[in-house]
Amino acid sequence: MENAGSIGIGVVLGLVTKNASAVGKIVKDFNNLEKVAAKTKLGISGLQKQLDILKLNSNLREELKAQRKRVAR
Repeated sequence: MENAGSIGIGVVLGLVTKNASAVGKIVKDFNNLEKVAAKTKLGISGLQKQLDILKLNSNLREELKAQRKRVAR
């Protein structure tokens, strides 16, 4: 009976160790996902800034066209 208890403890410890390894891998995967998400946010932020600049340039271009038409008259 004592051997059965030792075997049971060994099995439980084996399962705990195996699950701890799996949890470690999951945590690592989530950390990697968080890093990718952060880079994506930075990328989106950069794209938004570029889009804002393009809109501003477009508005300035339209203003310059209007001024040119007024001067040409």
